[in-house]
Amino acid sequence: MKAIIKRYKILPEDYKTLRAIGCTLADHGYATCDDDDRGVAMIKEASVYLTRAVDCMRGDVLDNVATVRLLASVCGRCDQSSDAVKHYEEAYNMLPDHEADESSEQELDQIKSIRVAILIEKASALSTLEQTDEALQAFNEARRLQGEQPLAGTILDDITRLFPNEDEAHRRRLMEILKSWTEKERDSFFTFNLEDYVMERTVKRVQRAAMLCNETDLLIGWLKSLANTLPPQSLHLFNIRGAVADIYYPMLGDIENGKRLRQELLALKTKPDLDYEDSMNEAKTRHRMDLADILFCEFQMTADPTRKEAIMGTLRDLPSAHDNDDDNKNIRESHVDMLRANMLRIMGPAKEYERYMKELFKKCVAGLEDSISWNDSSSLRLLAKVLASLDSLESDARIAISTQFSILDLAIYGHHPEPEQSETRSDESDIEAGAEQELVKEESETFNEGDVIRNDSLTDEAHDAESEDLPEEPIEEKQDPTEPGEQDVPETESADQTESDELDEDVFLGGGLGCDGPCETNISSWTQPIYYCLICPNCDLCEDCHSKRVQQTKGVQPTGEKTDEPWLSFCGANHRYIKGPMKGWKGVKNGVIRYGDTEITVMEWLRVLKEERWPNAWKIFWTRQGGLKNIGVED
Repeated sequence: MKAIIKRYKILPEDYKTLRAIGCTLADHGYATCDDDDRGVAMIKEASVYLTRAVDCMRGDVLDNVATVRLLASVCGRCDQSSDAVKHYEEAYNMLPDHEADESSEQELDQIKSIRVAILIEKASALSTLEQTDEALQAFNEARRLQGEQPLAGTILDDITRLFPNEDEAHRRRLMEILKSWTEKERDSFFTFNLEDYVMERTVKRVQRAAMLCNETDLLIGWLKSLANTLPPQSLHLFNIRGAVADIYYPMLGDIENGKRLRQELLALKTKPDLDYEDSMNEAKTRHRMDLADILFCEFQMTADPTRKEAIMGTLRDLPSAHDNDDDNKNIRESHVDMLRANMLRIMGPAKEYERYMKELFKKCVAGLEDSISWNDSSSLRLLAKVLASLDSLESDARIAISTQFSILDLAIYGHHPEPEQSETRSDESDIEAGAEQELVKEESETFNEGDVIRNDSLTDEAHDAESEDLPEEPIEEKQDPTEPGEQDVPETESADQTESDELDEDVFLGGGLGCDGPCETNISSWTQPIYYCLICPNCDLCEDCHSKRVQQTKGVQPTGEKTDEPWLSFCGANHRYIKGPMKGWKGVKNGVIRYGDTEITVMEWLRVLKEERWPNAWKIFWTRQGGLKNIGVED
């Protein structure tokens, strides 16, 4: 690049030379990804040459316009958005009025296209300056010039991003914009966001605006109208119907329609291109888990044992999300089996419950003992649910959830580059670029640091009034003295004091999970506590969202004010959680689990769990008192 610029510099300093140097610097600056400072420096230098080129422009009018647009673009990249707006306006005003000259249709189309492009670029610069009204005005002028042919979906998407739903005014303006568009424009916008991948951030933004403006029927109508124009086997249709299903449930709380639409989705014979097959499979898995979640919600709400039995049958017969997959090998979908096990715990037979649980335990352990590492996190998360369901395994459940970010075996880490889709999620930028995922969630009560709260409705010691009065004080967990080293954990050290970024530990790179509450926080290590729901198929809540879920379940805030349900339900009322990390968590290093004063290798922990504590837990299960308790003996 330096040689090219040096060759230009020996030429006379005229318009073409200055423009060529500016273009070269800008191109290389934009392309420099390995050295941001170097790229920024080149772009700034490009602006100097392009400014000088503009000062002595001698080219064709359209060539001059292109130069000024390039300078405007470079100014925008140099955080000089005000200058960028000025140059875009200059370029726009330089364009000839061919209509007055009775120019050819081709010339008119060319000028119109340039005008539209400049207006869009100017709107983007105005948006950066947070001049929302001016940006919207520029976008709308571009729409007007475009005529009947709608702007590209990505541009229409940029228009909606002017109003990110931070307040009621933004939500209403977003809905007003969508209503002001033509049907073709709305279809272009929805197609961009739902055709091959679901752009979760934008879809949720629109859903939230429609919900809070009481216009969900309108949104559903728009989506159904577009769906009617699509082939029955298209991924586009699948994604649209999935978005409609999410509106019915959990947004509107319409369980029947939410369930029916997901059943129809799983029955669709969708045939996407090979490039998008993984995206469809991931979406199918999510909807299958959502459907299972709905069924379990119905199961919990009904007091009719016959109805409970029918719901169990529906869950049992739920089709796999993957036509060519062995469902028994899919850890994520095994959370559906966990819900069935929870039903069996209540309905029986107990022997069938034991069989289900042992199959799940075996699957989790197999995932941890195999020669691949990408499935460890999913295996640990499912294992935490399995262990939390049985008395005496609380400590092991806490270990399982605390190790979900850890590399358990450095010798095999990174050797398998094609993992199945993890339960945990990437950040939003990855979603916008392609694959995505997300669910809905909720909560129940407060408890001590690191404590496991098991779902009492899943045990024979069920509290009949569970959904009525939530405890005001933290629930203490009974400590089994046979648990390894738990008694040695300092009581003063809390999960909040465990800072993973300060620990010497082995953690996965590039992974992470997102809070499924309204905050959408992302974490990739134990930098803050997470509450993992033991009932939902895949739900994690940060400290704040967990607290909100508690308040929503109780119906009041600590101040005594009434708490309304959120625009989008997350988790479920009276659910139970396991909080991670456990007390005194120090992470995994070189295959050694460390917490408090305890150190134990992963393999030894699994061995003792399989050979001793897991069988012992079932002895306890089969010799329990069946929920019987003393009554009046203390009187």
